[in-house]
Amino acid sequence: MKTPQPIPWTGVAAAFVAALALAGWAFAQGGPRGLRAGQEAGGPWWMRQTALSPDGTFPSLKGRRWWRRAAALRRGQTLVIAEREPQSRMMLRREVLKSDPAGAQEGLVWMIDDNADGSLAEGGDRFDDCYLLDFGADGKVDRLVDYIDGDGDRIPEEMECRVFTAGRLNYAWFAVAPPGRDLPDDWRGYDFEPGAFFAARSKGDVLIFINKFDPEKGVWRPAGPCPSAFYDADGDGWPEAALRMTALPLAFDPLDSASEGAFSRPWEGRMADVGAVSLVASYMLERGQKPEAAPHYDLSFTLFGRVQYDFPNMVHTNGRRRPPQETVAVPWSGGQGIAAIFPAHETGLSWREGGDEEALTSGSETEGRLPDQGLFWLNERRHLGPAAGPATPWNVRREWTGKPASKRELYYSEIDRRVHLFGAEEGWLPIGRFAGLGPLGEIRMFDTDKNGFFDRWELFLAASVRPVRITQVRDERARMISAEPAALAEFYTKEVLPLARSENERLLAALNELHPFDIPAGLKAAQTQGTESERRYAQDVLRELAYQSFRDYFSTLANQVLAGERAKSPARRPAQGRGGRSGVTADPSAAAWKLARLLDELDIAYGQGDYDRACGIIEEIRKLGPLA
Repeated sequence: MKTPQPIPWTGVAAAFVAALALAGWAFAQGGPRGLRAGQEAGGPWWMRQTALSPDGTFPSLKGRRWWRRAAALRRGQTLVIAEREPQSRMMLRREVLKSDPAGAQEGLVWMIDDNADGSLAEGGDRFDDCYLLDFGADGKVDRLVDYIDGDGDRIPEEMECRVFTAGRLNYAWFAVAPPGRDLPDDWRGYDFEPGAFFAARSKGDVLIFINKFDPEKGVWRPAGPCPSAFYDADGDGWPEAALRMTALPLAFDPLDSASEGAFSRPWEGRMADVGAVSLVASYMLERGQKPEAAPHYDLSFTLFGRVQYDFPNMVHTNGRRRPPQETVAVPWSGGQGIAAIFPAHETGLSWREGGDEEALTSGSETEGRLPDQGLFWLNERRHLGPAAGPATPWNVRREWTGKPASKRELYYSEIDRRVHLFGAEEGWLPIGRFAGLGPLGEIRMFDTDKNGFFDRWELFLAASVRPVRITQVRDERARMISAEPAALAEFYTKEVLPLARSENERLLAALNELHPFDIPAGLKAAQTQGTESERRYAQDVLRELAYQSFRDYFSTLANQVLAGERAKSPARRPAQGRGGRSGVTADPSAAAWKLARLLDELDIAYGQGDYDRACGIIEEIRKLGPLA
């Protein structure tokens, strides 16, 4: 696969900027407005306490007047620091730090009461205090965790976790509430790995992102997941939409696994030129889900491209932030608008059909389905840039197109009663690993005539090396639908799911009346458990298994009769009339042949989703009666 070249602000990218301008967006103008690293002298006393050099170096704590006393502390002991500031506003404590990469070891925590509310008497607060962690108590600062409460309501609007390497600022994770809001109330603690921002189970509206420190300019640069934005439209605490953009230096190859985690590497000059190389927009369509129902995202668009990281209103300055005060990230208010028109070289659609028991056991499905991350592309078969998060291989339909696109388009297929990505060239759905079932097989989809709609479906079972069923159509029976999340959710939940369920029930009743299928216990239970889409998927799997059982059973009957008749010598064959109706005895091969032909017709009707015709053919098979 060829790596897309960086897109200059011409052509598609210029149209992208123009579209943003038409939407009323304005790009930030001018240079930095906040303090840079090394300019802390212009700030309040607590800012000066944590002053950096211009290249981000934090002076060794061993140069502080209180270092000898701090180094002598034993686990659990504290030291109130008496300098020029009030004694109650700074304190050190020695404790075991679980976030130490070397393992849980003792270290020092330096606590600063920025707003002088006496919080250190209670061990510090989590809305306006700052914590510096020194792993191993070697005098080098390794982490700085800071909370910012700008409106004084004792709930932070922002927090950050800065990571230092060998005493120099490297990168930081930031969490920012939308304007006029507060961070979710579960942002607590300071002893955690920076990547555990998502493990905090953030709920509601929030913006999370990484910035890397540029030691040559003393400023932040966008890096890694920048941003992850979450949108809770109905205020129930579970975001219905999630956006994750990945920022990477344009000089780096986004398809090279070595580029993942580049934000943690030592600074290189070429890291200053940053691009947005992928964007994942995830949506929850069944919005009635609640925490006890294990909410999950139903679909996502993974957009792989390379545009300059230069977006409207991406610069955010907070005068209460320790320098550098100016962060860079797509704002919370603009994420969904950018996702709608982001110019992608390649696009992937992920649609969660059901859960993955194997992933649930390992924990990745739990992380991937809760609304603190999103539904991510699995980088196999088709690679769409840096891996964006936990992805499950089973029961998630993937569709891919290599055609450049600057808008997201969907269509509904009456063939399989599913929503698909318009323009997708291929797709696949691994089936199994749920309801106590092992791997069952896979459905593959193709657009053979290149008109944007799937026209070929292939079903593979786990033990088959060739498709057990192939459907090829000339009329795709497809119609374009809105990709706008609210409209799509309405269409999917009110039309698609009820119709699919009722059609499945009708066909299953016809199949079971003639050839009852012994349903596995777990699959039977899954018919009434989970969300409506999960029940529909379990019913789809049951329908397919019941159909294959029906098809195999009657095909075996027909073929046994036909093979038996061929084995007879002409002398042993009785006199027969045409069609077995007017001769001395009935011809069982005629009935077997008719059954074989009906089964072929049933395959066509079933594969094309024509369940009216399929039920009619099943009735004709019933009327044949037992083969003589």
